[in-house]
Amino acid sequence: MSQFPNEASSVNSVVATPLQQGMVFHNMSEPGRGIDIEQITIRSSTRIDRDRIDDVF
Repeated sequence: MSQFPNEASSVNSVVATPLQQGMVFHNMSEPGRGIDIEQITIRSSTRIDRDRIDDVF
């Protein structure tokens, strides 16, 4: 956020979708609970080392 003027340093001044607003609300009201889940699908023509992928994320 340092690239933006001071007024953009507050979460209230950032334009967000209703979904993003809900995610911020839940994260701020119960920090560390981890209720949001991210899912990624990867296609590869070669064999993937699961341990190396786990280390990345």
